[in-house]
Amino acid sequence: MNAAEARKLSEQNSSKLIESCFKKSVNNIDDLIKATSKIGEFSVRSNLTFSSNIRDAIINRLVVHYQDLGYHVEVNSLPLSKSISISWGEKEDPTSCN
Repeated sequence: MNAAEARKLSEQNSSKLIESCFKKSVNNIDDLIKATSKIGEFSVRSNLTFSSNIRDAIINRLVVHYQDLGYHVEVNSLPLSKSISISWGEKEDPTSCN
């Protein structure tokens, strides 16, 4: 297989990678939400370090997913990744350690 063939195959299968990364991210974030809500926190933050060709597709899906569930979602750009913050308090919690 030459590079052009490999590139074409990767592009054809990128949706599978996006779906897999999305599901793993949801599981990780859901675990964070459960753990932090048990200790009285009202938000979580997760750094997302996917490759640039799929990062925006995954983040967009995460934003929609958590907004549809009633969460407030913010995305911040970092030099080599993006950070997603998800909160469920009615307003910013002044006692938060984050």
